[in-house]
Amino acid sequence: MRRRLLSAMAFLAFAAPPSGAGAGASPSPRAAATGTSRLTAGDAGDPAAPPAERVAAALREAEVRVLVLEALERNPALSAAAAEARAAGEVPAQAGALPDPVLGGTGYVASPQTRVGPQRVMLTLSQKLPRFGKLGLRETAARERARAFESRWQAGRLTLVTRVRRFAYEIGFLDAWAEVVREDQRTLEHFEQLA
Repeated sequence: MRRRLLSAMAFLAFAAPPSGAGAGASPSPRAAATGTSRLTAGDAGDPAAPPAERVAAALREAEVRVLVLEALERNPALSAAAAEARAAGEVPAQAGALPDPVLGGTGYVASPQTRVGPQRVMLTLSQKLPRFGKLGLRETAARERARAFESRWQAGRLTLVTRVRRFAYEIGFLDAWAEVVREDQRTLEHFEQLA
């Protein structure tokens, strides 16, 4: 059974989650990218722990728990979703800032005459000022978009945990079924020898 579980884990570690799943909350995508998200014994009952870690910590079977954690760490689709969520998390600060000021300069080849004398160089400085409240709305929209990316990342993590658990239990069932069939086969061979 261990060999089958390991092969299933290898398959799931590199399988992309189904479409519609992808990014999500704690551990933050930054912690996922740096590998600082590790399961502890208290994660199962900790409401602040991320859902995928709570589910993994609640598993009784150590082999399945290891498979789940390994799949969460190695899945490239989840890594990409975490990177998207991290990038989206940096946008709100930029969206709430004023646009960059523009500094311009003009040098005249033939100096135009003005009432104060000839003009040789002209410098301009301009700053766009958005309407009242528009910057705050942009920042709020960017923050909500970042939360959506993080939620998709977390949903992808939960989907992967569910798939790993389901495949592990199916493999365990098939191994137990194969053992029952082998036992039946031994019994039938025994009856055949008796007959």
